[in-house]
Formats: sequence, structure tokens, C-alpha cells
Amino acid sequence: MRSRTKVVLASTAVVILSVATVVPALTQPTVKVGTALPTGARFTTAAAAFAPLDAKALVPPNILDALPLPRRSVSTALRNLDQGKGVFDRSVTFRTMMPYQTLSKAYPVAFHRDGWVVLSVSRPHSGSGVEVLAKKAGADGFYWEAGAVIPQPGTPGASSPVRFTLRLFQVQEA
Repeated sequence: MRSRTKVVLASTAVVILSVATVVPALTQPTVKVGTALPTGARFTTAAAAFAPLDAKALVPPNILDALPLPRRSVSTALRNLDQGKGVFDRSVTFRTMMPYQTLSKAYPVAFHRDGWVVLSVSRPHSGSGVEVLAKKAGADGFYWEAGAVIPQPGTPGASSPVRFTLRLFQVQEA
């Protein structure tokens, strides 16, 4: 009987240690992110911009309302990447007058401040610039990932509009 008790206690300890290791990994950013937005960086939510792509209200409000968008950004293109044949995968391309350097430094902070776990800040596969990937638990029981791809403008320091794309998709595993 004592042997069985020891096995149960040992198994319980393993489960507790596993949970203690996994939970912080899910709640802490894997990329160190500051808490202060750069001077001049002001954000709002991208919920209204994504509304035409979410007519069936598939995205939980806690995700849409926490999707950061620089104020006074103008949407220039909407893309339904999943075409209704799988998990939600949509993107919106925007134009903003926020300078590239400010935008690329502000997005990781904005995601973090809105409750997203910042998974990576790197160069996009498509070339130069910055790609920020973040993850957040949705009220629907699924994780959602968002990415901001900010291509570097052709003329550094130019005061012309900066184009960037926000992509939002549902992660299949709950």
C-alpha cells in the first residue's frame, strides 16, 4: 500500500512541476519587450478594419479589440486568405504617416501592452523590414496569432506614407 502511495505522490509531483514549467512559458513573452511606446506612437484597435473580413463574427472580441493599429492608419487592401475553407486567416494592408523607425519599434510594445505574447521580432521572409509575431488566447478556447509585417521603405527617413500589413489567424490547436 505504501508503494502505491509513493507512486501517486511522485506522479502528482511530476504533474505539478510540468504545469509550473509550462504555464509561465505561455504567459511570458519569448522576446524581451519594453513597456514604453516610442514618442509619437499612438495606437487604437484594428477591430473596425477587420470587420468586413469577419462577417460571421468568428473572431472573439477579446482578440479583435486587442489588435493594435496606429491611429489614423488607412486600410488599402483586404485579403481573405482562407476563403472560408479552414481556420480564420485574413489580412489588412494599411498606410500610415508614422515613421518607419517609430512603427517598427512600437509594434512589439503595442502587442505586449494589449495582452499578446510576443513570439518574435525578425526580418520578414519577403525582404527587408520588420515582422512582429504575437499570440493570444481567445475567449473561444483557441489561440490566435497576429503578425505585423512592416517593409522598410525605399528611402530611409522619407516622410512618405509607410505601408504595412496586419495578419490575423486562428491556431488550430486549442
